[in-house]
Amino acid sequence: KFLTILLSSGLVILLIPSFIRTSLDAGLKAWVPTMITESYVGISPGFANVLTTIIVFVNLGGIFVASVLYPKVTKNSFFASGLCFLISVPFTVALLLIGKIHVAFIVLFLAVITTMMYAAHQLIDVIIPAHFAKYGCSGGVASIINAIASYGAVVANVLFGYAAQQYGWNSTIVIWIAFASA
Repeated sequence: KFLTILLSSGLVILLIPSFIRTSLDAGLKAWVPTMITESYVGISPGFANVLTTIIVFVNLGGIFVASVLYPKVTKNSFFASGLCFLISVPFTVALLLIGKIHVAFIVLFLAVITTMMYAAHQLIDVIIPAHFAKYGCSGGVASIINAIASYGAVVANVLFGYAAQQYGWNSTIVIWIAFASA
């Protein structure tokens, strides 16, 4: 029964944005301190970590964003999660200005991106599995989504670190743009 629901519901397709969302969110948070210290002269690793901590607290606003997008703006939680990705794209593109504009703007852009990814998390990992409660498998659905999301975090840390080391931060940001646009 569970496999039938999994395949017929389109949940397999939902695993892709779950993977990408976690990759972008976890990857950004993991690499922000390094990116900032390498891109701005005079910013210590400790201060860059403080900036990252600020971003994490701001991300709690993603719960509010998710509650506005679904069900107030749209009655479709999957569509609402897509809006979160769409909203993050211009801010992700703006990261290409790193090192050229004040670090406060970069932190603001990062806060918006990761807040949108946290809102998408609420929609994909919390709201969508609840739709499967009537079939008695919301826990199974949530566990599959969370498992794929965990792989996304692992892949992001390796991929983004490798890209930054080999090709620089702008190339890594281009990967982030592709993920946000997916």
